Amino acid sequence: MRDDVMDMFDADPTVLHMNSGAFGMVPRSVREAQRRWSDRVEANPVRFFRQECHDELARVRAEVERFLGVGDGSTALVRNVSEGVGVILDAIGLGEGDEVVVSDHGYPTVATAAAVRGAHERIAGFAIDATDDEIVEAFRAQVTERTKLVVIDQITSPTALMLPVKAVVDAVAPVPVYVDAAHASGTLDVDVAGLGAAFWATNLHKWCYTPRGTGALWVAPEYRDAIRSAVTSWTSARGFPASHDFPGTVDFTPMLAILDGLAFWREHGGFEIAARSTDLLRTGSEIVHRQLAMAFPGDMPAYDHGWPARTAPTMRLVPLPDGLIGDAEDAAAVYRAMSDSGVECPPVYFAGRGYIRLGGGLHVDELDYDRCAAALIAALRTVSGY
Repeated sequence: MRDDVMDMFDADPTVLHMNSGAFGMVPRSVREAQRRWSDRVEANPVRFFRQECHDELARVRAEVERFLGVGDGSTALVRNVSEGVGVILDAIGLGEGDEVVVSDHGYPTVATAAAVRGAHERIAGFAIDATDDEIVEAFRAQVTERTKLVVIDQITSPTALMLPVKAVVDAVAPVPVYVDAAHASGTLDVDVAGLGAAFWATNLHKWCYTPRGTGALWVAPEYRDAIRSAVTSWTSARGFPASHDFPGTVDFTPMLAILDGLAFWREHGGFEIAARSTDLLRTGSEIVHRQLAMAFPGDMPAYDHGWPARTAPTMRLVPLPDGLIGDAEDAAAVYRAMSDSGVECPPVYFAGRGYIRLGGGLHVDELDYDRCAAALIAALRTVSGY
């Protein structure tokens, strides 16, 4: 990895960190800012929680809205997208017998959140190389008179694809759409309001260098009166978005240090970080593919520079040799073997085939993909007995 970048983090430099899309990497300067907020709280907790906290959080919220390019009063601070999902499902009154449309590329906990409220999921299925029209039709075909919400990922988590969000929103109207944008902030310059969706939620800690437990929930004007915070507390009566600011006595230091994370992101290139990662992943995916093809001759598809066509800026799939990963348990076993060897890069089992989801980032170097490939090949041999 790039030593000049890793010097700004406390991450173990002997580990190859190629999965920042999972839980992010927090710079040392941001952790120090968070500690300063903690010191300020502890100096006078009563005064901070009663007089200072609310104004400080409102200031952070306003800056997050500017970062996202959305209007004032449109966005609440949430701890993560999963919290946002619960708030959304309650706002639309999801209950027994209702239906929610999700895709087979979506994050599983969204469907789980619907199920615990008594709703049923309908799955829009499409291939990794599906066209825009095929993806739109997959969603539209699952909408029925009982559909209460359609959920689409801006960037899919397991397959790292950018989906045609606005086209889907238009196709399923007037059914409201929630856009799961967990991986979008810091990697895509999104016109959030222009998508036409009812709800849009993102995690800031994945690619924006903010502390973990920091995210944002944007809500279209017509739904804001129905939005209730996940925890009823002192600010609940203030209405959206201020009602979300104070879920009781919790550790607010991650939220308060958001601006330091965004400042780090800007200082080190902003969206140029994602552009560099895209270029790096083109090279890295070919390196990993070539190493796999040499290790498992005859079992790899030919390399295609343009596949997947809709790949995300900071993550990219590479197919694994046929048959070496047969199910999700195999993928988990390969991950454990790679992690034990000091390489953090997630294998994926999707639609009957195994993949490796490569990651980019400010800290990643081209040579890292050679090390990743070597660890992957060893793990595949151990798990499959090849």
